[in-house]
Amino acid sequence: MKLVLALLTTLLAFASGLHAAADYWPKDFVQSFSELPVRDDGRVKPMDTFARVTLISIHGRSKHTLNKEDRIKISADEWLLDVFFRPEVAQGYPTFQINNVEVITALGIAPHLKENGRVIKRDYYSYNEIVSARQKLAELSEKYRKVKDSSRTVVQQQIVDLAASMSRFEGLSLLFKFAQHPLPLDPNDILSEEVAEGKTAPLSYLFENLQKIQEAGLGTAAIQRSSELLGAFIQSSTMVSLLPPLGEAGSWTNPGELMTAYIESETSEESKAGLLNQFKLLENLAIQATNEGTRQAALDAYKKHAVSRADALGNYDAIASEVKFYKWKNLLLGPWLYVIGFLILAVSWLSPGSGVGRAFRKLAFGWLCIPTLLLVVGITWRCILRNRPPVTSLYETILFITAVAVLLLLIMEWIKKSGLALAIVPFIGAAGLFLAMRFELADGQDTIKPLVAVLDTNYWLATHVTTVTMGYAAGLAAGAFSILYVLSRLVDPMKKRFSKRYYKEVTGMTYGIICFGLLFSLVGTILGGIWANESWGRFWGWDPKENGALMIVLMNLILLHGRVCGLLKELRLHLATLFGAIVVCYSWWGVNLLETGLHSYGFVSGVKTALHTAYGTIYTFIVIGSCIGIYEWAVKRTGTHVPHEQSGSKAALAAWAVIALVGATIIGLAVFQLAG
Repeated sequence: MKLVLALLTTLLAFASGLHAAADYWPKDFVQSFSELPVRDDGRVKPMDTFARVTLISIHGRSKHTLNKEDRIKISADEWLLDVFFRPEVAQGYPTFQINNVEVITALGIAPHLKENGRVIKRDYYSYNEIVSARQKLAELSEKYRKVKDSSRTVVQQQIVDLAASMSRFEGLSLLFKFAQHPLPLDPNDILSEEVAEGKTAPLSYLFENLQKIQEAGLGTAAIQRSSELLGAFIQSSTMVSLLPPLGEAGSWTNPGELMTAYIESETSEESKAGLLNQFKLLENLAIQATNEGTRQAALDAYKKHAVSRADALGNYDAIASEVKFYKWKNLLLGPWLYVIGFLILAVSWLSPGSGVGRAFRKLAFGWLCIPTLLLVVGITWRCILRNRPPVTSLYETILFITAVAVLLLLIMEWIKKSGLALAIVPFIGAAGLFLAMRFELADGQDTIKPLVAVLDTNYWLATHVTTVTMGYAAGLAAGAFSILYVLSRLVDPMKKRFSKRYYKEVTGMTYGIICFGLLFSLVGTILGGIWANESWGRFWGWDPKENGALMIVLMNLILLHGRVCGLLKELRLHLATLFGAIVVCYSWWGVNLLETGLHSYGFVSGVKTALHTAYGTIYTFIVIGSCIGIYEWAVKRTGTHVPHEQSGSKAALAAWAVIALVGATIIGLAVFQLAG
């Protein structure tokens, strides 16, 4: 009994400690901290974005979970505040995402266990748990870095990533070490041989008396020790460039660079005065950050200086707006709003021809416009923040393609009012936004970052890239209609359950979207050639991305000509359209996996499995549709069709479906093996 009480007391103390950690930083302090300017990854951004991207890269999520059972979470800003100013606390947080227990065992660390004693294969570990194997981690990481990226095993890659995350965490936790460890100096007599017990001085005191110390040579033992600490502080305070330049021609610096500039003999006295003032503001913030009574004033003083300098340089205009953009979370709400819209639409299917059914369909249409509007507003907001067209990165292609496809379907529904296009909207909308979120978490980088040199032109981004991407959206939307057709034929192989008008309308909408896609794909490809001629001196170079765009154009032409000539009627048209969707996926993502060509700037590791899954899924529908076509042909040829209501027909259809799935699996695995 005493043991149980002791355990309960320990758990309660631990839980209360986590709650205290979650509530340590006041909201106003966190908000002010989130709006501090910082230069990272080639641009000036709010501290909120820096914290968010850093936490995603290390933790795999934009919020930090302190305790899974009680679901205690802290924001990225609160986590970064702890790393900066309470590193001893942050080192105990389960921050590092370990997706394979073999990584832990390779380091010789005891893995986490479930209540039944089984090993937890995927979990989060704290810095304190991993640091004992720091040397082993560094050795393994150095060894696996020499292995080509594409040749590394999953465990090897995760060890390399973990080592990088540990180094980044250590760099952040040491950033303000210079203020958290005062120097062994006596403020009353900096040249004394002995320092009275408890006598220390902040680093800024050393800088203020630097000339006096230099005149005295090496001086006392305390001064020599302080000089050694200064060198260590300079080396450890280099992770974040959060100090704006004092002049028009300067650059953003980190605390280590500021200290180096101050002690250099070439620095003028006027510049040293400005550097010392800036350093004192930052130092005071670090010292007062854990003092409830003075930390807000210290933060306000530093923020006033940093914001005024950033604003004078024209670097602060979009900072507050960017903080609000990420706090808005419209892209996180979008998938759930699309799911709710689907449920409303599903109610209308219970009685599609009645007044109630039509009312729910109209309600679903209005509801699905809400997340679509939020998506469009989000894309527009990003354009304003960057002063760029909507598509500048792979992440933004996901948002834009989703928006274009959904808007295209909603317009078709508004014209036709049949409910067919509306049925596809929630699936494309939810899938697209979910893919965007997964990509952001997997990529672990800033989604609003400077353009690579080849893309640094607003004119061609607004014409070629946007136009081609609209062609991608059309190809995927047409593929969605073809999936709907194949699923309909799966339950109605001889077209007896649904009306001919239904199948004709699905096919007609598919054909219309293909025409739309051909127009934008063709124009976009031609514009891309003109851009290539301006950038690289040739209109066409058979680059993988160029070939992918050409394949989409040719595929659309084949579909349209086949339809006009009568070679691709209904089922065959839809099967060919599904193959066209595979071509779109290849052009969109596949060419980036080749890691070659002038468009290889878009390569992102970790998408190979997802892309092959998409290929396999679409291919499965092609095989199922082909089996349905064979079944239909066999029935018409032999005249032995059994009415759909009888079980024999259902059993036969089920057999064909099983054969199709098995065939798709076998061939798909073979393709993946060859591709891998």
